[in-house]
Amino acid sequence: MQSLLRDLGAPPSLVSWLDECEDDPDPPWEMCGRADWAVWIAACQGVHFSRLLAATTSCIRTALDASVGGAQILHRVLTLLDESRDLDNCERASELCRLALNEVPASYRTGPGKCFPDLVDATDNLLNAAKMLCALTARRQSQAELDALHRATAVGVPPVLMAPLHDVVVRIEVHLLDDTPAASEEAAFLASLSHAIRISAKTLSRRSSNASQCEANETLADEIYDRLYGG
Repeated sequence: MQSLLRDLGAPPSLVSWLDECEDDPDPPWEMCGRADWAVWIAACQGVHFSRLLAATTSCIRTALDASVGGAQILHRVLTLLDESRDLDNCERASELCRLALNEVPASYRTGPGKCFPDLVDATDNLLNAAKMLCALTARRQSQAELDALHRATAVGVPPVLMAPLHDVVVRIEVHLLDDTPAASEEAAFLASLSHAIRISAKTLSRRSSNASQCEANETLADEIYDRLYGG
């Protein structure tokens, strides 16, 4: 896993931590209390990118729900993204997110100064990741169709007989990491999600009187685990 994480440009501190606990019998998920590392570990375990996006959305919602109030506009952004993750809807959500910076709720004006902008930043990173996923999905779909055409040509049958039977699912494909553009796109996707989660944890600890940064990270790490592996 460490080699794959290095290829993806994961945080060096995560790779070092995995090196240190490599001989531990427990899986990394059970030992990791860093929510922002969780998406990197899950991605290396083959979890679909769409599920990582949904888990990150849930983390941002948790941070919003813990806030004093007035974050309705960001809840609307997340709801819009839940409805559809196509590129047009992502652009509409991004525009709404940009408007949020000009509508700082009154409840935040007397609170920690950077709290609401941080929540907007987390949401914006989520939306950037959603757009990247749209691009990755389109590229994988195009490649699957091209591969089907080549197979059909090789055996002399109509291309439709070789067409993919299912929609393309984007996840880490180790053989594609030899292609620098593919590796950089996947790395950028994961980095955006990780950044959004890190901001959410910081905001959660700031807005919850009894939550330290470490406790906030553990809360979100547990939430990601439940979203990806629970049930």
